[in-house]
Amino acid sequence: MKITGVFMGMFLLFALTACTTEQMYSSLQDSARDDCNKISETDRAACLKRASVGYDNYKAQRDKTTGAAQN
Repeated sequence: MKITGVFMGMFLLFALTACTTEQMYSSLQDSARDDCNKISETDRAACLKRASVGYDNYKAQRDKTTGAAQN
C-alpha cells in the first residue's frame, strides 16, 4: 500500500505542475497587460498583442526555439 501512495503522490505532483505552469503563464500575461495599460497609447496596441499570445501558441514557439537551439 505504501508504494501505491508514493505513486499517487508523484502523479498528483506531475498533474499539478502542468496545471500550475499554465496558470503561472496566465498570471504573467495578466500582469503584462496591466503594464501595457500604463504606457503611451501609441505603443499600447503592440504591447497588448504581445501579451495576448495564448499558452498553447507560446509553448509551441518555445518548443520550436528550444529544439532549434539544441540541434
